Order: sequence, then C-alpha cells, then structure tokens
Amino acid sequence: MDTYGVVAVWLLIALLPRATGMPRLVRWLGVVISVAILLPWGNFGFPLAILLLAVWAISLGLWLKRQAVTSSATSASTAVATPS
Repeated sequence: MDTYGVVAVWLLIALLPRATGMPRLVRWLGVVISVAILLPWGNFGFPLAILLLAVWAISLGLWLKRQAVTSSATSASTAVATPS
C-alpha cells in the first residue's frame, strides 16, 4: 500500500463514530499521524509518526481484543439450549 492509502485507512478508522466504543486516543492519534505524514515538516513529521504509530497500534489492538471477547461472550450468553 502506498502512503496515501495508509493515511486514508488511518483517517477512516479515526472517523468511526463514538458508538463503536473505540477509545478517543485511537481516533486522535490516527488524525495526528496522518497529519504528521502529510505535512512537510522537514525531518520531524516522519519520526513523530513512527513513534506515535506504536502507541496507536497497541491501543487499537487492545480495543479489538476487547471487542472480540465481548462479542464471543454475548453470543455464548444468547445461545438457546434445545430440549432433548
């Protein structure tokens, strides 16, 4: 994927609604990283984006893990046992 495609994905994730339960940190860091990559700040933007990307990826991964645990617990609790 080229740079603009990655930036578009960061922005799409940042624009997810609050109802998804995604932490505000993930949304804001997605915007900050996109701006840091796109703006010509000399040699400052790219290293900043790389450092923030680690925090963003860990936060996003923890949120996705929480979502997976929540959805599997919900589907197990809503299952109906069939009488034999």
